[in-house]
Amino acid sequence: MTDKDMADKIYIEPITKKTVEKILDIEKPDSILPNLGGQTGLNIAMELYEDGFLESRGIKLLGTSTEGIKKAEDRQAFKDTMEEIGEPCIASKVVNTVEDAKAFAQEISLPVIVRPAYTLGGTGGGIAYTMR
Repeated sequence: MTDKDMADKIYIEPITKKTVEKILDIEKPDSILPNLGGQTGLNIAMELYEDGFLESRGIKLLGTSTEGIKKAEDRQAFKDTMEEIGEPCIASKVVNTVEDAKAFAQEISLPVIVRPAYTLGGTGGGIAYTMR
């Protein structure tokens, strides 16, 4: 992606929604491949989709759909999808605060697996053996 022999242009910029919008407005692509950018690419693509930027510019996603990204990355959407197709799921709950996580951990007992949404390969997650 940053090989000058392969790329038509290389941008060395922070990967933010605003920067990507600026580059897309300059380059005017008809489509983008969001999964090539790893988790950051998926997250930015979802932000661009959700606020209507992609549709307003007629830019399509290649390789995956926003629905596919959401089902894979959003913990509740993933659980709902698994239940819809009859796949077993362990006890789980989407929480937004440490207090809510601790309350649920007390309900199901320790240890618990903590998994943040929209992180590459579960980065930032882990196993909690204590309430501290």
